[in-house]
Amino acid sequence: MRINVHAGHAKDGNAFAGADGGSIGVRESVEDRKIKDSIIKYLRADGHTVFDCTVDSGSSATDILKKICAKCNANKVDIDLSIHLNAYQRAPKDGKIKGTECWCYSTSSTTAKTIANRICKNISALDFTNRGVKFNSNYYVLRNTNAQAIIVETLFCDDEDDVLQYKKVGADAIGKAIAEAVVNKKISTASAGSAAGGTFIVRIIADELNVRSGAGLDYKVNQVVKKGEAFTIVDVVGADGITWGKLKSGAGWISLNSKYVIRI
Repeated sequence: MRINVHAGHAKDGNAFAGADGGSIGVRESVEDRKIKDSIIKYLRADGHTVFDCTVDSGSSATDILKKICAKCNANKVDIDLSIHLNAYQRAPKDGKIKGTECWCYSTSSTTAKTIANRICKNISALDFTNRGVKFNSNYYVLRNTNAQAIIVETLFCDDEDDVLQYKKVGADAIGKAIAEAVVNKKISTASAGSAAGGTFIVRIIADELNVRSGAGLDYKVNQVVKKGEAFTIVDVVGADGITWGKLKSGAGWISLNSKYVIRI
């Protein structure tokens, strides 16, 4: 399959970032990017072509949406996934998890509707309430992407029960659940390059390669490594259209593009 994935809203700290759950919750634009990276990791591990269409800044909320749709529409894909965290009103712990829901353009969006139902089912298996699939032809991404699209509201960032459950299962588990819903099968954790059984060694073949503090081009450069040096990779994620490898030393992340490294 060919899939577009993006995290909604601007990057955290920008004017048009997503919802903020405050002291009882989490920030949408932080967590949706973690979930997005996990989805991409598992889909690529399963052999699919995935495009990261996330946009980190813009002059307005509408400008960000336009940029996202332009990125999505530059690729011919089977489905677009827009990853969000929901928000309503800050709710302290009361034993009730508000849960997850998906939005599609209309009931005739058969591909999106089928996948969306599986997403809700898979996330609810992680003990989130299944709020089901809903439809809205006015949401910008749903009506402006060439391919059928799904807005995934993974959980409520301002509900303490949702957030506690999210912290319990982790962003990676939610991303895996979504990825498996897209392809309608289980995806091996080891094949996704996790630390459990997925470590490997690479040698630098470029003259120099940046080591960044996180998996993405926006993270700061911690150091520069040189041609001929070898490193053990303990985790792999996709971000900014690049496959990143985490160094066992803890120094940071490097691009695993074949122009820069070779696996040994």
